[in-house]
Amino acid sequence: FAGLGNYNLPNTRHNAGMMILDHLAKLLELKWIQHKPWKAHIAQTTLTIPSTGSKETHEIHLTLLKPRLLMNVSGPSVARAVRDLSIPGTSVYVFQDDLQRDLGKVSLKSSGSANGHNGIKSVIQHLGTDAFWRVRLGVGRPDT
Repeated sequence: FAGLGNYNLPNTRHNAGMMILDHLAKLLELKWIQHKPWKAHIAQTTLTIPSTGSKETHEIHLTLLKPRLLMNVSGPSVARAVRDLSIPGTSVYVFQDDLQRDLGKVSLKSSGSANGHNGIKSVIQHLGTDAFWRVRLGVGRPDT
């Protein structure tokens, strides 16, 4: 999971992607560490998930990534992590703020254009594909 935002502007709507990952890390009792090769803070764990209807379990390796780059140039950080971890695009989830959605509305999109979001444009450019998941977090338009 990658959370887009501007690390230097914590607790703002524009930082919704990073805030969701912070919350998830807290729930899973994970600690953030700086990972210089990816220009990011990361938290990692392995989750054991029971299979439905059997006693088998599956292990899922989870990496949370918060780029230490500005939102509009997050792509190199995400792409480097994806390459180093050998993750297919279909297993990448990018959490982003979405001004087009009302505050609190969430949607999942599997591919397609960036819809004007510069952080997503950067990720598409550096991954060389738009085939990854976006978790679009509605933040609404700021009051003028």
